[in-house]
Amino acid sequence: MAIGRAGRYPSKKDGGPSWWGTFMDTNSPETDNWYYDMETEQPEGWKFYIQSPGLLQTPDGYIPNPEAENIGNLPGEYDYYLNQLSGKTREWVAVYILNRFGSIHPGNYVYEDYEQCYQNGNWTKRTFDPGLPELIWTHDQNFTPLSSAVIQREKVGSEWHDYAIDEIVLHSAVAQNSALEFIERYKGYKGIVKIYGDVRGNVGAKHGHESDFQIIARLLQQNGFRVSLRVPTTNGAIKDGQNSLRARLCDALFKRRMFVNPAKCKTLDQGFSQLKYKVGSTYQEDETYYQHITTAMRYYTAVEYPLTHGKAAQGNWLYNK
Repeated sequence: MAIGRAGRYPSKKDGGPSWWGTFMDTNSPETDNWYYDMETEQPEGWKFYIQSPGLLQTPDGYIPNPEAENIGNLPGEYDYYLNQLSGKTREWVAVYILNRFGSIHPGNYVYEDYEQCYQNGNWTKRTFDPGLPELIWTHDQNFTPLSSAVIQREKVGSEWHDYAIDEIVLHSAVAQNSALEFIERYKGYKGIVKIYGDVRGNVGAKHGHESDFQIIARLLQQNGFRVSLRVPTTNGAIKDGQNSLRARLCDALFKRRMFVNPAKCKTLDQGFSQLKYKVGSTYQEDETYYQHITTAMRYYTAVEYPLTHGKAAQGNWLYNK
């Protein structure tokens, strides 16, 4: 309603305004707020500017941010921010001091609460690049929603960086629906498609039936895609998968190697920000709408970036075409 009032003063008979518009200023809200949707997928004519936070987080705690604005006019200068830390949760500090999207409600978050593991430092504007040699597609085989994420990666120095550029989240769908959606989006791609995911997608293969992953591979190949199935024979421990994914999002030295386009991957972004453990558990996750796509992501990292080495960690592949 505020936007609808802009431009009325001065009136046209008095010459009208030389410029009109609306300025809005806010702390970063929670990820389920309408403002989050506006910033991650900006409407035409809107511009967003992120102010430098008053403090920065380091492995040793919080320190003054030399790029913070207006410090000289605050009571106590940087102490204005430092004095607010006492008694606050990390989620509160993230939103109100570090200027990050998040939740101010304390809870056992799987990724966001883990030493601020996932945050807007993991955001990217990267989109699909048809020139890259591989396209990674990782799956969770839950029926509703059937969730998968599309990743591309590039070598940065000696390390791989992963970029989640798309997601396919379908309701009451089967493998064929997911495959047809992928084919429509990436028709004509010449690189190799590497498929990862839940071992439940292999059910039926040993008994002469076509499994979900075999259906996906067949449909992609019939439409000109080159496919490599990278699905292991066991999913491995949930905790190991969570830790391998955390280490990609933010390791112990606060280094980030996995990035998410929040405009293209809204379910994944919200999953990393909001997914919690079940009450009383240290590894079982709440079964929410966005839990399945984060599960798909850890199926990928557990295979490509295991935390241990050896035969089991490297993967005991059922398929490798």
